[in-house]
Amino acid sequence: YATVSVGFCLQSRNPGPKGDDLLNAAECAARVALRHGPGGVRSFTTEIERASADNAALLAEVAAALEAGQIIGHFQPQISTHTGVLSGFEVLARWNHPTRGILAPVDFLEAVMAGGHATRLTEVMLYEALTALRRWDAARLEVPCVAVNFSRQDLSDPGLAEKIKWELDRFEIAPGRLCIEILESVAAETDGDVIIRNVAALSRLGCRID
Repeated sequence: YATVSVGFCLQSRNPGPKGDDLLNAAECAARVALRHGPGGVRSFTTEIERASADNAALLAEVAAALEAGQIIGHFQPQISTHTGVLSGFEVLARWNHPTRGILAPVDFLEAVMAGGHATRLTEVMLYEALTALRRWDAARLEVPCVAVNFSRQDLSDPGLAEKIKWELDRFEIAPGRLCIEILESVAAETDGDVIIRNVAALSRLGCRID
């Protein structure tokens, strides 16, 4: 089942006098269409142009933001449908931007990926998750586990299982309290032995795999 995302630019909306300007505008609209799911169609507008400029600015800022602690974890509760009891949390990245306020991943994840910072983002979210578990334990709150999303790039690291074990030991957190979330697309499309070995190694370590 194939889908297509389409971006186009009307000649009357061409932001410049050249053919390259028209093509770049159409590609900009296509990226927006793709971000909004399969089968999307978008026409180039001044709003899209402004959003593209904002994304370019974020690309220049995202590395510093990761190191400055501006990108933090927000925790979404997970509730058992059988008992109504809290079964855990999922850590979600949010950028506490100094001028634009709180940004959701849809606003900055493209800049993270384009800049090659996916692994660093996961490291930050893992730190946020394990730190939160330690704080909740100290407050005598019963939180069974926290889920962290791992990208294809993360799972392609041959040393991933050893890194996770080291972090769990450092925070004195049992492996079963960390849930490794893997996108359906990664699980369905992977043909790499490294990813398969990593998932198996993390499972043997005792981590939950979702």
